[in-house]
Amino acid sequence: MSNNKVCVIMSTYNGERYLKTQLDSILAQKGVNISLYVFDDVSSDGTLKILQEYAARYSNIHIKVNETNKNYNYNFIDALFSFKDNNEFDYYAFSDQDDYWAEDKLISAIKKLEKKGECSLYASNLKIVDENLNYSGRNYRNAGYLCHYHDQLLFCVTIGNTAVFDSKFKDLVTKYYPKDIASNAHDHWVGLIANYCKGANFIFDMCPEHILYRQHNHNTSSGFVKFGLKKIITRWFKGYTSINFDILKLFIKYYKNELSDNNRELIEKLIDYRHNKKFLINNIDCSNKNKFKLKLIFNRYTSDKKEKTK
Repeated sequence: MSNNKVCVIMSTYNGERYLKTQLDSILAQKGVNISLYVFDDVSSDGTLKILQEYAARYSNIHIKVNETNKNYNYNFIDALFSFKDNNEFDYYAFSDQDDYWAEDKLISAIKKLEKKGECSLYASNLKIVDENLNYSGRNYRNAGYLCHYHDQLLFCVTIGNTAVFDSKFKDLVTKYYPKDIASNAHDHWVGLIANYCKGANFIFDMCPEHILYRQHNHNTSSGFVKFGLKKIITRWFKGYTSINFDILKLFIKYYKNELSDNNRELIEKLIDYRHNKKFLINNIDCSNKNKFKLKLIFNRYTSDKKEKTK
């Protein structure tokens, strides 16, 4: 058993169907010393009973039941903030309630974090599987994807259930409590902090072998949506955008003083992209630059509802 103490933070809500498989895969992790903290968002099915049965058998499982339903974003955020002043753990990891972790999921991430240095966040690719864990033949990120520095501004690169980070990064994330983030994703939030704050580091591992991402009709959250060609084209021409301007505004609000001058300027210009197209085209380093240029030129990004009527 390694001396690396890992706090796994799991959010649950009506997850009885697949919960045992996820719990067993976490408990089977190799090379780490795990404490599993489960934050239940007022489940109405058998989720709590399953958790209590496991907690009775394993002393490293701890359960907290919310007084009211928070939604998965704030359940994760509030859970992490409950460890704000905790110095017990070396690493932290987020966990969904319905996936399956390979036994090296945590230790492989930790090895990469150790090489990168303190105040780092790790995220990875993953395999898309059906409700019975049968591989679909697809991964979350296609084989040709290469993570570029500014991708995190344009879409959420960090997949929450793959996230592992050290205690220094936890301290940075819990420095400011992000109000009004309910419509945004906790994984995108931590990804922005890791990628653009001074002294922080972001690692994206294209290997999909460490986690099976289960897709089913009961997902609480899902970043993988299958669109038909017609819907893709329709959404594109209606101005659909993967840029979450709201979360960028919040990020600037809370972490403005943690950013370099260059990063702060670029994010502010991206938020006001209609007046800064030339600057952005010349300075954004993203994985699909041609598509980004076209969307800028034809105003396919919409920063708020008012702009849609202009």
